[in-house]
Amino acid sequence: MIDNSRREYFNKIREQEVLYLKQVWGSELHHRCPLESEGDLISATITETGEGVFYCDECDSIWRSNHPLDEAHADSFETFALANGRSGLTMDDILIG
Repeated sequence: MIDNSRREYFNKIREQEVLYLKQVWGSELHHRCPLESEGDLISATITETGEGVFYCDECDSIWRSNHPLDEAHADSFETFALANGRSGLTMDDILIG
C-alpha cells in the first residue's frame, strides 16, 4: 500500500508531465515512445549535470537528448544512472520541461 506522501509525490510528478504534454501536443516537440505504443516522451534535465534527456511516461526508458529516439539508444533509468556513476536516479533528480 502506498502512503499519502508517496501518492502526493507521484501526483505532483504526473501533473508536471501533463502540463508539459499540453504544451507540446501536436507540435514537432511531441514524441511517442518507440518502445511503448501508449507512452509519450517527456523532455527533462538531469539537475546534477544539466544533461538533457527524454523519458517515457509509461515504460520509464530514457534517452539522452543528443541521441536518436529509437530502441537502440534507449536505457532504463537504472542503467542510465549507473553509466553516469550514480547508484540510482529518481524523479527528484529530474526537472521536467
